[in-house]
Amino acid sequence: MRIKAVESPSDRRALAGDAGWGTVSPLSVAAGVLVAYAATALLALAAWAVAVGTSAGAPASAQGWRRLGEGGGIGAGVVLLVAFAFGAYAAGRMARRGGVRNGLLVAVTGIVLAVGMGAAAGGLGAWGPISREIHRLGAPTTWSEWRSPAFVAGIAALVGIILGSLAGGRMGEQWHSKLARRALDPTIGPEAEQRARAARLRTDVTGPATTAGVREEPETIGVRQDEIRQDEIRQEAEHPA
Repeated sequence: MRIKAVESPSDRRALAGDAGWGTVSPLSVAAGVLVAYAATALLALAAWAVAVGTSAGAPASAQGWRRLGEGGGIGAGVVLLVAFAFGAYAAGRMARRGGVRNGLLVAVTGIVLAVGMGAAAGGLGAWGPISREIHRLGAPTTWSEWRSPAFVAGIAALVGIILGSLAGGRMGEQWHSKLARRALDPTIGPEAEQRARAARLRTDVTGPATTAGVREEPETIGVRQDEIRQDEIRQEAEHPA
């Protein structure tokens, strides 16, 4: 039996308004960004390990890195889509309202934070040593070397971040409606298990079903047993030992 939603998104927004809160939850957005960054690091590390293992070692030249970048642009988008979907899901579920809005803010905050950290690294002069160490591994570090791969990866990353955040935020908020539906479903939960146990006990008490598929009542079984006993007594009287 399907249970209709008992709590709509507008109900959750109204509840937050009654509590004096807006649709946006800054703390939920911050938690979502942290989850998205952590998931991105783990998924990127796993993807890199797979790429190195299947290519028999890291590319030894900028051209090799270019081929890997062109092929991995879509992969980067998928990684970011999954990572930011997790982050936005956490934000939408924590906020309990405005899942899409909070999820989109996870994407915007994540992008702004990444750009800000890059600009800070450049302003502090840290980008030069990092670039030289990357170039020692054979990786391209100039725009002319990364022009085509960077464009593909950038577009894929942006699309993945936005789509993943929107979908994740919506799913995170919908979890609360799912919880309410399951709590009201009579076929789920401890009460449903108690009813099932009671039905099994009734089945054991009433005895086995007849060949016609109809269960005999206890009174009928008792009458038949009395008749069988009377037949045995009559046979003993007619044929004494």
